[in-house]
Amino acid sequence: MKQLIIIDNAIHPDQADSIEMAMIKPEAPHLSKFAWYFGDYVVDLKCEEKETPKKYQYMFVHQFFDSQFGIATNEQNWNLIQPLRDILNAGNYLRIKANLYPAIEKVHTHGFHVDLPYMNVMSAIYFVNSNDGYAYFKGDKLIQVESIKNRLVIFPNGLLHSGTTCTDAKGRAVINFNYVCDPNHAHYKHYNT
Repeated sequence: MKQLIIIDNAIHPDQADSIEMAMIKPEAPHLSKFAWYFGDYVVDLKCEEKETPKKYQYMFVHQFFDSQFGIATNEQNWNLIQPLRDILNAGNYLRIKANLYPAIEKVHTHGFHVDLPYMNVMSAIYFVNSNDGYAYFKGDKLIQVESIKNRLVIFPNGLLHSGTTCTDAKGRAVINFNYVCDPNHAHYKHYNT
């Protein structure tokens, strides 16, 4: 497995603060335009980590973009992630969504999976806030990436990965990107040359 592309301090700190504030720390919650929707599972049932109690296999989701329906959020939220979209410089997005895992008393792994059933697609995870949760990647060896605010991890879609819960923040929030890029794109070249 080629080394993961990990970009710390991916966007300007003010932009990272704006994303965190909008998604999980709104100054005026009753005015927040960021809606979270309950998802009663995190990964496909056959991928679930067996040691993780089923009651912790849930999350809240916010859909930014879906290839079938296009932009699925309001203009304010779409513009919020523009700096990340600029970094990825994707040809076409298949999906962009945010996941929020509420804090619990122990860090649990959800289960190894791939996001979409396509090869030749890239994925990226942006960490919205710092916490004691992780992203795990399983190739030739297991790689653990700490959840550090403003970190972006880019990897090929076929790479098995898993997220976790956290214990030291109110929740663990990430934004997940799945995108197609042409063979000359730097991310594609990194994994395919």
